Parts: sequence; C-alpha cells; structure tokens
Amino acid sequence: MLHKLLLSVGVFVALSVSCKSKEPASNAGDQPAEGSAIVAEQMGTFTCMDVKNDVCLEPTDRFAATVPVVHVTYKTKDLPENGGTYVIKWIAEDVGAAAPANTVIATLNEPVKDVQPGVKNYVVNSRMSKPTEGWPVGKYRVEVSYGDKLVTTAKFSIQ
Repeated sequence: MLHKLLLSVGVFVALSVSCKSKEPASNAGDQPAEGSAIVAEQMGTFTCMDVKNDVCLEPTDRFAATVPVVHVTYKTKDLPENGGTYVIKWIAEDVGAAAPANTVIATLNEPVKDVQPGVKNYVVNSRMSKPTEGWPVGKYRVEVSYGDKLVTTAKFSIQ
C-alpha cells in the first residue's frame, strides 16, 4: 500500500513552490479577496485552498478529500539572504493504512532570489495537488526549513 501511495504521489501529484519578496512597505497594503480572514501584512504560516498575491485566501486546516489543491504560505519575520535555500517537506503524519506515520511525500529545495533593499519580509508559497486516487484521509503537515533550521510547520487534515 505504501508503494502505491508513494507511486501515486510521486507520479501524479503536482508539487510547485515559488518564493517571492514582498513589495517595499509603501506598496504592501494590498488586501486579499473579500471574505478572507488574512490581511496582506499578516505574518505566519497558513494552509488554504487558494493563494492570490502571496496571500492565503480563506485559510483553513481542514480539507475535504476531494479538494484539488492544498496551498501553504509562509510569510517570514526575517529576510533570508539571496542564495539561501528553503526546504519544503510535505508529510503524511497519520493516514492509517495508506502509509506509515510521518511518511515524507515530497521534498523541494527552493533557492532564495531577488530579495531587494527596503523589503519588509519574504513569502514562501507551496502547493500540492490531489493524487489521482484521491487524498488519503488523515493528518498531514508541511515543514519549512531555512538552511539547517526548521522555521515553521503547518498542520492540516483531510476529512
């Protein structure tokens, strides 16, 4: 079963990550779509079903097994150095018989680029698409590290 899950995830799951600097403080006032609980300036780590302008729209930590994509957004307090690397790990924490506990589904190394003077923070976005056979129901987490240091974790569940 683990082999089937990993094959399904490895072959059929689209994983993409993009990192961007935010605009200088004078242009950082963009507001997210109506109904969102997150404002553009809010720091932290969020999971959601959509991201627009580096803002996680309608953040949640509970998703239906039919959700097509789970996004994670991490807005830093500190600026990374150009050339540094973020490592994003998607982990199936507890998905019953579908995989052993804490199975790493995907890992991506994302180099930091284009950090400009006057920028207040940095945004790391990542997403994972639903496997062809659907999400196994259970608990998941996304770990974001910078260099050798774990900087944030986002937990979510598929129900």
